[in-house]
Amino acid sequence: MTFPKYRLAPRSLALALSLALAAASTTSLAKPSKPAAPSSAAAVAPSAPPVPAASAAPSAAARATPPARTASPPAPAPSSASTSSASSGTGGVGMMLLLLLLAVVAGIGALFAKLRGRSGAEAPTGESVEIKTTVIERQPADSATFPVGDSVLKGTVVVTARAPCVLASTRYEVHLELDTPSGPVDELVAKDQTPREASAFSASFGGTNIEFPLRMSRGKSATQTWLVKDIDLAATLAAHGFADPSAAASDPRVRLVVACFADVKDASAAAATRTVVRMTS
Repeated sequence: MTFPKYRLAPRSLALALSLALAAASTTSLAKPSKPAAPSSAAAVAPSAPPVPAASAAPSAAARATPPARTASPPAPAPSSASTSSASSGTGGVGMMLLLLLLAVVAGIGALFAKLRGRSGAEAPTGESVEIKTTVIERQPADSATFPVGDSVLKGTVVVTARAPCVLASTRYEVHLELDTPSGPVDELVAKDQTPREASAFSASFGGTNIEFPLRMSRGKSATQTWLVKDIDLAATLAAHGFADPSAAASDPRVRLVVACFADVKDASAAAATRTVVRMTS
């Protein structure tokens, strides 16, 4: 004989089996003070043996004494579906706790790495130093002036380490930024660097000089004086339609810019600073 296949049949069978086991446990635990009358289920069971005469006809005293009250049956045991659901819920909570623990460990590792970098490990990045132009033509850099006809520009930079690093060089550039009818133009007029690495660069003049490469600890500062020569502002101005250099010196469309850079060993970019210098005729 075949039975139709239903999704709920295994669960119902498990529930029935659990209830049967619970009932059997309750019956085995119950201890009545007097023998109880046989149940109706036992009376009608075909395989049950015949009831003895003594049990079938109890004495008047036994009839007068009520049967002992048995303990109420315990709650049905959870089905296999409930057990599976509880197990999966417990597993989900365990997975969440594991992920939380891994996140905490990763955060602690990142914190230790950051502290280790601050304590002395080199930081090969352009942001590991700061460069500032402090003096231009013996004047404070933020108010310096430069004659439009001069060919040598001098200055001073201060490099300060934000993290342990190796300072490889410092560089200096003189630019003219022009607002022309064709749009903005940025012309490099002249440049220099310390230490000198190519014949196109001129050497810096004497003063406060850094011995490169310079190993710097966090907070350490170094000062470097420099000069850029062979500057020809008039020629660059004329090439862009400003024939009179003296008039261009006061023209708001013309700006003289000094850019300075600090190169750090193994860094992908240099630290930089930009200073606008007012031109005079």
